[in-house]
Amino acid sequence: MWEHAYYIDYRQDRAGWITSWWNRLANWSFAETQFDAAIGQGKPWRYPPSQTAR
Repeated sequence: MWEHAYYIDYRQDRAGWITSWWNRLANWSFAETQFDAAIGQGKPWRYPPSQTAR
């Protein structure tokens, strides 16, 4: 991990930055959906989103 990613807000507190990222910035719901799709238990998110008939 590079210092410029956290230094302004956290100074020398790398552990605090990692904890903050882990708890607030990671989208665990999205990760879970993608993981389920990877093991064949759901549909993955795709870009662009599928177009439905209008």
